[in-house]
Amino acid sequence: MEIDYVAIGKRIQKARKKKHMTQRVLAESVDISASHLSNIERGKKPVGLLTLLKICNALNITADSVLIDNYEQNAEAVEAASTSFREYRQKDRELATKVMETIMKLIDDYK
Repeated sequence: MEIDYVAIGKRIQKARKKKHMTQRVLAESVDISASHLSNIERGKKPVGLLTLLKICNALNITADSVLIDNYEQNAEAVEAASTSFREYRQKDRELATKVMETIMKLIDDYK
């Protein structure tokens, strides 16, 4: 699985702009240069884990919201699936879980 640093950078930039924060202010708050932050936001440089966590803390966002594609849509889909799943009998849930595990293994093997 490849990491899409461009997408991560765009999400960081979007969150920063939503907070009406300049690159300089955010960069100073996480102890990196504004040019380094610019490179991260454009996906030109990979963001390290510690720097990512500092950026997320400074923006008051979660790391998963930066790392996961379409986080809100995924969260809604997971919640809808979870609600539907709970409506099934225990035996049916166990079967569905086994089917899903098999599908996930096939996907992993295919990669």
